[in-house]
Amino acid sequence: MFTLIFLLVAAVCFPTRGSPLPKHFEDDNITWVTFNNTDCPYDDIHAPGKTTAESCCSVYHTLQGVKSLAMDDGMMIQDGNGGCTLDQCKQGCLATFGCAGFNFPHGVMKKSSCFQLKKPNPTVDLVLLANSTKPTEMSIGIWPHPRNYTKGSNTIQVNPELTFTVSGGKTIPTMTAGINRIKSMIFDHRVPQVDVTKNEVTMLDSMEITIKNSDEAPPQLDTDESYTLDIATNGLAAITAETVYGALHALQTFAQLVQFNFTTTTYEISMCPISIQDAPRFGYRGLMVDTARHFLPVSTLKQIIDGMAMSKLNVFHWHHEDDQSFPTQFHSAPLIQSAAYNAQSRFSTEDVQDVVEYARQRAVSVMIEFDVPGHASSWCTGYPQVCPSSSCLSPLNPATNMTFELIEKLVNETVASLSQYGMIHMGGDEVDYSCWNKTPAVRQWMMDRNYSTTDTYAYFVQRAHEIVFKAGKQVVNWVEAFERIGTNLDPKTIVHVWKQRDTLFNVIQAGYRAIISDASQWYLTGNHVSNDWTVFYGNEPYEGINSTALKSRILGGEVCEWSEHSDAAAVVGTIFPRASAAAEKLWSPEEINDLDMARSRLSWFRCYMNNKGVSAASLTAPDNVDKGPINVMSPPGPGNCLVQ
Repeated sequence: MFTLIFLLVAAVCFPTRGSPLPKHFEDDNITWVTFNNTDCPYDDIHAPGKTTAESCCSVYHTLQGVKSLAMDDGMMIQDGNGGCTLDQCKQGCLATFGCAGFNFPHGVMKKSSCFQLKKPNPTVDLVLLANSTKPTEMSIGIWPHPRNYTKGSNTIQVNPELTFTVSGGKTIPTMTAGINRIKSMIFDHRVPQVDVTKNEVTMLDSMEITIKNSDEAPPQLDTDESYTLDIATNGLAAITAETVYGALHALQTFAQLVQFNFTTTTYEISMCPISIQDAPRFGYRGLMVDTARHFLPVSTLKQIIDGMAMSKLNVFHWHHEDDQSFPTQFHSAPLIQSAAYNAQSRFSTEDVQDVVEYARQRAVSVMIEFDVPGHASSWCTGYPQVCPSSSCLSPLNPATNMTFELIEKLVNETVASLSQYGMIHMGGDEVDYSCWNKTPAVRQWMMDRNYSTTDTYAYFVQRAHEIVFKAGKQVVNWVEAFERIGTNLDPKTIVHVWKQRDTLFNVIQAGYRAIISDASQWYLTGNHVSNDWTVFYGNEPYEGINSTALKSRILGGEVCEWSEHSDAAAVVGTIFPRASAAAEKLWSPEEINDLDMARSRLSWFRCYMNNKGVSAASLTAPDNVDKGPINVMSPPGPGNCLVQ
């Protein structure tokens, strides 16, 4: 039976030598174009599961069911299986999904974006399908892609003295700061004085901004971030937004549209008139940054937040403490900061407030995390009484009220003077119960209440929830809280799912709201550091979920940067542009998912971020080095940032 099945499969998949080729191979309308001494080195097609490039000659061999082929002239391609003629290699390319051509004489097949990425190479010629060399109707060059837009074909100039006016003569400090910041981002070259009276090209002189709700309170999960941006060809432009934060997003979009022309030394916007109607797909678009495993200075955090604002990510999840250190000052618990790595690796209260305000002015909120009870052994340095014993520090001691009194102090101070975001993350992940069992006082406390270790964990989570709810905030927990407690977990809990898809489905099926951080696709470090941007872009939040009710329980997603192996030297490039790839999945409509079109836009956006002060890494890591925390962001060699 096995032999019969194999023969049937072989007959279908591996035609015998001399069998007729598929009909499209014989299509007279197929035209090829050859570019001499040219290649596109970073756009190879790889076979599934392989790191080596796919050869058109190998594909042709497979079609013919042979291991080698006689070479009848000098026009042949060599590979490990033998050789084939140029025409036969074309046939192999046509039989391969996504192949737009190949280099000659190597036979490495190329993707559809190859034409845009071609560059001189004296050792090969580039053979491409003619239709792949035609200019394509590219989506508008903005990251993340807007919800709706129309565009024209005119180019206008932008006056470096461009004026922004908020309608109604309102003075909104957040907008004033945002306008000044965006102007400095856009007009970053010294140019001659513009004489608008002699300018024969349309000049954009003014931008009118209309904001319906000028409240400057920190943005929340339900904040309206929508905006419209209209740029006419008569020298006028307008932004309309429901909130200040929607208007800030519009300014970020506007900044991406303005390009400096080095030939004319002018600022320009092409594709005018432009009309954009935009709004995020999800209200929660997060980035978690860990400052406990390695300390990150405020200046680095601000650069990360700048990258978030450009990418339209809106929640900075601050994992500020863990087993290794507690660098943050709390006046209500002055000894807690004694667990900092050293006297300089610390955040003062004012530092935290500075970061929170810096983020707010860029439409980003800060969510503070206290990762209890399992990732908090650093608390024992200043407050040993909240830990089971001096030799067994974690999880925190559930048997004493001092533990919960300390948590309450930290939560209340966070709410009162640090972050006004509506959620506090209370951790709950990776809790090893062994210390509770090993410590006589804790073990006796559990026995007196007839508690199992799981019961004790549930008790701890419940006490922590009561503190946060009393402070008027919503609670976020890592998914282990749901896995261990099940539906006994408070139904108001937001479950942060970092595990596999079936875990997410179980959470939302049980009625809980969820934040997605699928570790296999949205973790930036550890075992996932070599995942390139396509992995992040390929993570569709609604994958496998068809119910509208279940979809509504997914609040959004978050990319996570755990800092065991990254500090200020590498962290920004570790985060960007891969986090930006996830940002588009969280902002843009679900149907925006074309990988080739995303590649060209993200390549441009990566260069844009670098030019504007955010050290975004290469899209193409080198193949000849270990993809460690630093090498993952190294370009493959000298070259243009647009193709690396």
